[in-house]
Amino acid sequence: KTFPGTLCALEGDPRACAMLEAAIERAGGGCFRVRTDQKLVYHAGTVFVSNYLVGLLEAGLKCFTEAGMNRQQALAITLPLARGTLDNVAAFDTVHALTGPIARGDGKLVTDQLASLLDRDPDIGELYARLGRYALELSRRQGSADAEALERIEQAFARVLS
Repeated sequence: KTFPGTLCALEGDPRACAMLEAAIERAGGGCFRVRTDQKLVYHAGTVFVSNYLVGLLEAGLKCFTEAGMNRQQALAITLPLARGTLDNVAAFDTVHALTGPIARGDGKLVTDQLASLLDRDPDIGELYARLGRYALELSRRQGSADAEALERIEQAFARVLS
């Protein structure tokens, strides 16, 4: 039921790929080719946007429950936020879909959140800093936040990740 519209990576023997492509398209999917030497990196990308997204959502749920919410409340907050974020990425791409304290350059909030997370769960604090570096790059490309504020945030992350 969910297969139509699915994109499938193909690599390998050109004749076999052509046969698979025809079958996949008949089933409603689409295909693209991946070179054999790029297959592992491609697959790692799928892990990030699928498997690790689940792990990231779990980290967020853990923060909500740490803040006193039960799991059901945490999911009720998480799912609309995640869906809205995915919709924004689809509409605007990642640079312009980024919102929140790093997009605004709110260094005080970011450093306060980071310190609170590090006190409660150093692994989640480190994850916050590591992912924050990607958000910093997106914020710089977005061009809305003050460059000096973003540099101070970068330094706070570097202290954790050094």
